[in-house]
Amino acid sequence: MSPSRSSPPSSTRSTRTPGHIALHSASRGIPVRPSTSAAACPGRTRPMTASSASRPASCAISPPSRSNAWRSRSAPPRSASSMWKPGSPRRARGCSATARRPTPRPPARLVPSGRRRLRPGARCSTAPEYAASTRSPHRSSMTSADASPRRRRRAEVLGLQVTVPDFPGIGNGTPVAIAFLIHILIAEFSLGAITLAVAAEWLHVRTGDDRAARYARSLANAYYLLFSLGATFAVLAVVLLTGLWGNEFGQLVNKFLPLVALAFLLFFVLTPLLVWYRNTFNSMNPRGHAALGTAVFALQTLFMMLIVGIDAYLINPVHAGLTEPAFNPVYWPLIIHRLIGNVSWTALFCAAYAAVRLRGGRGDPPERAFQSWAARVNLRIGLLTGVLMPVVGFLLVEVIKQSEPGYFGNLLSGGTAGFMVAQECLVGAMFIGGNIALTSEDGGPREWSTLGWAAIIVSVTGMTVAALPSAVLGGDLNALRYWGLGAATVLTAVHTLSRLRGRRQRQDDSLRVTGAVSRMGRNAVVTVGTVAVVTSLLMGYIKEHARGDYAVYGELRQVDAHQPYQPTQSLYP
Repeated sequence: MSPSRSSPPSSTRSTRTPGHIALHSASRGIPVRPSTSAAACPGRTRPMTASSASRPASCAISPPSRSNAWRSRSAPPRSASSMWKPGSPRRARGCSATARRPTPRPPARLVPSGRRRLRPGARCSTAPEYAASTRSPHRSSMTSADASPRRRRRAEVLGLQVTVPDFPGIGNGTPVAIAFLIHILIAEFSLGAITLAVAAEWLHVRTGDDRAARYARSLANAYYLLFSLGATFAVLAVVLLTGLWGNEFGQLVNKFLPLVALAFLLFFVLTPLLVWYRNTFNSMNPRGHAALGTAVFALQTLFMMLIVGIDAYLINPVHAGLTEPAFNPVYWPLIIHRLIGNVSWTALFCAAYAAVRLRGGRGDPPERAFQSWAARVNLRIGLLTGVLMPVVGFLLVEVIKQSEPGYFGNLLSGGTAGFMVAQECLVGAMFIGGNIALTSEDGGPREWSTLGWAAIIVSVTGMTVAALPSAVLGGDLNALRYWGLGAATVLTAVHTLSRLRGRRQRQDDSLRVTGAVSRMGRNAVVTVGTVAVVTSLLMGYIKEHARGDYAVYGELRQVDAHQPYQPTQSLYP
């Protein structure tokens, strides 16, 4: 019988502690059966050896763990032959060479490197990291990858996960398109108005013309009143874009974060300068006031140049950042086209407004004279800048053809091709109406000049050929399209420039102007101004429609753009 099973005399039972028994048994090489007394050592679940007997007598083994407590309750007592003996290789806890009867499966526990602690009756791993030890590793030795699944899931959540909403009724693209089109229309008019206002104010400084001063003040006031309205629609468009197209918005903002930050920081300087500029027309020196207006114009133009960098990236997704968009092949033709277009359609719209005011100011000769002068000047500015639009547009299309052939194919095929034909018709209407308005300054059709008649006929013929679809004019005859557009553009430019000569010799220059002579002239000016606004809106729609099912052409599809934004792990600290 083992000494650990013998019952010592009552006189020595109180003096011999479990530590003495373990030390005595270990010296003889006899394993000790774990004591069931909680007072002796409740955590003892392993045999005592000489090495463990040298530990403090209070408890010579490791503190109890949850797995030990489970084993002490559910596992049957092991025989001495199944226990570890000195000199034999140590097995991992729970490993046994003999078969065991099935026992309830305890909850699994994770050990370092994602290994599970073996249960009774399970086979041992060949070389587990902690197979030679039955102790649970200290919490400080476990890495973040060894944390519990609940803790890992909690660390991966960076914010609230909200389901992307869908705009009811009209879909997700229509509200964003409407908000952006209204914002762009107001922004383009604002930039064109401040450009014309500054130019007129410098003309007043150089010549002292009071009409130029009034014209500059009127345009500056219009820009001032529309400034906050354009910003309101911009905020509305950004809110809709963030909620409905969160993935696209998140990617673009993170790629252009320095550019976006600089663009919106400009308003902290632009807004007070605009208020100062608008309210100091009478109290400030004319030259200094013109310089202040130039600063406002420069800041507004800089803002537009920054935003066009993102616009160019949507067509050709290369060179994202603060200054990198300048190296995008699409950037410079696009920004020149937009700068010229802003001035062109704004001037034509102002000419139409002056023609309408001219009709209502029949009883006030000074007012009639000013509105006639404004209609005449704005018509010439709008046409001279408008004839540059087809030239710059041709360069833009050629650059897109070389850098992004797929986008170019979308422009000239499918549904977008029909919009391109409509755009050619609108440009033709603008040229034809502009030539009629210029020729009407001489009186009725019987008084029209030969150059005026030639410009009208060539504009009608050339723009008709240019607007023919590819089904009618395709293949080898496609070159006729460019010849027709070029002829209409050149004749309109020549006719407009001819109207600039000899205006100082006219004694009734302020009265014999567009809209002041015939009803046909006034109607032509109003038509040209309206067509210019529609053309500007259609150009923006064509640019967006040509991307097809892409939000960023060739990089991000619309179905992916309409998803929550998932930032990368390296994006945020």
